[in-house]
Amino acid sequence: AGSINGLTFTATSDEAKQGVTVTAQYKYADLPAFSVVIAFGKGSEILFDFEDGDLSNWLGIEDAYNWSKEHGVTNALTEAIEKNTGSLSGQFVPSVDSETFLSSADVGQVKNGNHSLGVSLNNKNDEGAGGWVYNMFFYVGGDVVLRDTGSGKNATTFGMWIYLPAGIADKINQGDAAYAMQLQCYSANYNENGELVYKGMTMDQCHLYRQDTGKHLYGSTDVPEAGWVYFTVDLTAFDYVALYSNNTASYREPCFIRFYTKRFEPGVTTLYFDDMTLDYSTAVDDRDAPIIKDLTYTSNTLFDKTPFTTACPAGDNKVAFQANIADFAASNMSGLNYASANIYVDGVALSGVVA
Repeated sequence: AGSINGLTFTATSDEAKQGVTVTAQYKYADLPAFSVVIAFGKGSEILFDFEDGDLSNWLGIEDAYNWSKEHGVTNALTEAIEKNTGSLSGQFVPSVDSETFLSSADVGQVKNGNHSLGVSLNNKNDEGAGGWVYNMFFYVGGDVVLRDTGSGKNATTFGMWIYLPAGIADKINQGDAAYAMQLQCYSANYNENGELVYKGMTMDQCHLYRQDTGKHLYGSTDVPEAGWVYFTVDLTAFDYVALYSNNTASYREPCFIRFYTKRFEPGVTTLYFDDMTLDYSTAVDDRDAPIIKDLTYTSNTLFDKTPFTTACPAGDNKVAFQANIADFAASNMSGLNYASANIYVDGVALSGVVA
């Protein structure tokens, strides 16, 4: 835990307290109190960063089907493709396909490091089947435990950075009944005696987190210019959650991330995934960039603040720019450090700027 002196929190090695609620109350007026909950403990653990370049466990539909056949696995994927039966029948159709590839900054998009996971969703010939058709990619690397409260692994969320091409956010936003992006994994719950009371292959909705409202909903207008947003899956409804691949025909195995194709126009959509991460507490990295808006400029000939738009005239060679910058104080943000923040133009840091 730690101690608080004014606005300064000092961490200690004391693990007796798992968290604290800090409440601020204005002293000289009857204003609503503000409270924030701080959960102590381990912060985050990156499970997959793709830096080793090995994508042998990340497969598109055809490769996952071939993997199942090579390993003698009869599962929902093989049943659906070969016999049009089983729990996924009607969801896999020959007109829909996917493939994975290793992305780099030179070929594709990368959030951190040198590599990311690229996924191409080929819906060019999507004809539909019963109104519910999915495109997806698979993980076949065996059991990867995300949460196991019985063993002290108390992860609360599983998240990942995803690069979204222009206009795609509205199509994979889970705000309608389509639940257009989902993670399928194995989950279980136990009673107070440690007895299994539930197990299944759960379809968990992957949410886009919007920093200023604290809600898990937003659309294309909220995607930063860089294109990267952070998706999260809440794990706390279960005692045990794992990326599961036990080579049986049970329901939907191996695990996968799927997209409801009816939200997409026919064509090929390429997404990029990086730093798939488990969060254990609120002590995690700041994942949200500050919001910069209302950019204006003045010059020696333009004295009034003028909105900055494409191809706007400067008037002379001395221009001053101003903008409003906000970094919302949510649970996973450290805030913008104005002392170290820089302003760049065409990749070059400017000197003589005031934040």
